[in-house]
Order: sequence, then structure tokens, then C-alpha cells
Amino acid sequence: MALFEKKTCDICGNKLGLSGRLKAADGIVCKSCAARLSPWAGDQKGATLYELRRQLVHREANRQLVADFDTSRSYGDKDRICMDAGRRQFMIVRTDNVTLENPDVIPYDKVTDCFYTVEEDRVEDLQKDERGKTVSFDPPQFHYLFDFVVTINVRDQDFDSLTFRLNRDSVSIPGGDAGVPASERDANMDYRRYVHAAEEIDGILTFRPDQGTVQAPLMACPSCGGVVTPDAAGCCPSCGTQITE
Repeated sequence: MALFEKKTCDICGNKLGLSGRLKAADGIVCKSCAARLSPWAGDQKGATLYELRRQLVHREANRQLVADFDTSRSYGDKDRICMDAGRRQFMIVRTDNVTLENPDVIPYDKVTDCFYTVEEDRVEDLQKDERGKTVSFDPPQFHYLFDFVVTINVRDQDFDSLTFRLNRDSVSIPGGDAGVPASERDANMDYRRYVHAAEEIDGILTFRPDQGTVQAPLMACPSCGGVVTPDAAGCCPSCGTQITE
């Protein structure tokens, strides 16, 4: 085999570039074709050309689903999960150009599980002493950073889970060496807002109409502006404002 023998993509037939190519189980795929695969499907290195071609056909059909998608509500500041309540389907949007991104549109009925985790990181607060040296406080002081990560498990031939972060910036709360008490977390409006959003996502995606459960209506909070399900007292779960009579 010649050292500089030209190679072409085994899917589209175009010439392969020097980088970005995907080595499939039985062939090589160009950067352009690889970029059109689902971002949730992993590196695809073990996939066959048949599986990749099938996925690309599905991804092209998905463009019409994106065009027809009617967002009834959305959650998140970094990655946005958009819901189409009428068609009972969702998609996770990561860019401002939905047409170019072509996010996978997934029916609610494909969801097998949904849960969230609150990731926590601790950062020590420091100060300058009289000589300008950076030193700890006495006793040490800290602030804690919280990120809200949602995982959705699905039945799909190309991937089985989607994990994304709701918040763009970490929620920062002062705390001591032992952490932040639950009461102080609950008192933080941003912390409550993301937790409530994660719980609503879980409720929407795992609710099945044949379960005989009636979902509570969503209402706009006049104080914080959130679209929420009022709690048992008729108050906004994010800021505590009364929003129902």
C-alpha cells in the first residue's frame, strides 16, 4: 500500500481530511459525516458502517421533528431542556442555532428513569495580611459551589442516557468547615429554583397518562417571574410568594 494513498469516506465517498476522521469497526468516516451523528452516542469507534448509516438517516429525519417542535416550557440556563407537551416529546438544546444543532427529539415514553444530583465543591476564602501575603481567616472561612446535573435514561438504539447541567454559573453559598446547613440552602432562591426545576423535569418525563394522576397546573409567579407549580399553600416554591387565591 502506498504511503500517501488517497482515502475516501466509506459513507459519503468524499476525500478524507488529515484529522477528525472516525475509525468505525469496518471502515473510515470523514469529519463531516461524524459531526452529523448524535452527540449523545459517544465516540462511535465500535460502531459498524451499517449502524452509522442508519443513525445518519435517523438524524436527517430528526430535522423535521425539530422544525415541528412546539416548546411549551423549558428549563436551564446552560443546556436547555425544551418540552413539547402536545406531542409529549423533549429535546436538549446546547446552542442558539437549533436548526444547525439538530438536537435529538425524544418521546416521553422512551424515558425509563430521570434523576438529578447536586454537585458540591468547597473553596476557601482568603485574605491579605499586613505584609500583603495571602493567608487564611482564623477560623477558616469557605464558600460552597453547587451545580445541578440532570440524568435521563432512555430506550434508544443509539444511546441510553443524557446528562446535562441546568445552571450556567455555580450557585455560591457561604458556609463553615462542616458545609452549608440545609436551612441555608433552602433559603437561597437560586438553589431552590434549580432544585424545583429538576423535580419538575422528573415529574414531566416520568408521568404516564394511564397512571390516573392529574398534574398540577403551572402558574407565573408575580415576584420572581418563574413558571412554577404552586406548593400546597398556593405559594411559589422558588421564592415563597403567594400566587393563588
